[in-house]
Amino acid sequence: MDLDYVGSQSHNQLTQATGNTAKVPGPGSLASRGQPYPQYGGPFNFDWDGEPGSYNALQAKLQKLLSSGLYLLASYTWSKSLDITSDAYAAPPENIYNLHADWGPSDYDLRQIFVLSGVYALPVGRGKRFLSSPNKVVQAIAGNWNIGGILSMHSGRQFDVTASGDVANVGGGAQRANQIGNPYGGTGFHQGRDEWINTSAFANPARYTFGNESRNNLVGPSYKDVDINAYKDIQLPKAVTLQFRSEFFNIFNHTNLSNPANGVVSSLFGKITSAGPPREIQFALKLLF
Repeated sequence: MDLDYVGSQSHNQLTQATGNTAKVPGPGSLASRGQPYPQYGGPFNFDWDGEPGSYNALQAKLQKLLSSGLYLLASYTWSKSLDITSDAYAAPPENIYNLHADWGPSDYDLRQIFVLSGVYALPVGRGKRFLSSPNKVVQAIAGNWNIGGILSMHSGRQFDVTASGDVANVGGGAQRANQIGNPYGGTGFHQGRDEWINTSAFANPARYTFGNESRNNLVGPSYKDVDINAYKDIQLPKAVTLQFRSEFFNIFNHTNLSNPANGVVSSLFGKITSAGPPREIQFALKLLF
């Protein structure tokens, strides 16, 4: 068993920010509210490498080394990843003059991750505990099977609610909504795929203002998946092996929901309209020589 603390600090991360915007929200032209370079014709995107990031985690691992045909590995991570922009070419910071307002959970931040995997050589067949002296037919059907599996679970991905366009009238930036109530509670609210968050807890900001919601302050549905494989080797003449494999992805056909629509004025706001892959099964034959 291993227990570890893992931490890192990042500096000078790349982002594509929207520059030459108005410094103060309000009515009228951008130039009248502190636009630095009105002679350039308006806001523009530029690459900038001055953003920080941090990661802190407790990582635990429990491993059973191979013995009696069985190998097991369990791992758990409890972590927090923070930054201002997770993808340099995704949504730009809301306000280039106040980057701290975008400091929050990374887009890929997963607070808890658990993975259990294992492989087991079944004790069945010639020389094994069960059916140790089979005939050729029984050996071909039941002998030399190996099974393995992976259980994967993690908490939901982060997201936030976006405002409708340039409400602040500053010329750009990914602007967020106003949070006016409890996103996970309220009268008549029942969390589900048709309303993952309480949509009445959000509103478009008042004209010429920024929303009060922080970046990536909401959490989407969790993820659960079980994959299983089974394979056996059939010895052929002249040191040739025929391997049969069967693999089952998401064997229980669990529905892993995606994050909900997050545009505050969208007709789909709060609804989940997509999900991860359903069950998939595949078979294969390999000739090893």
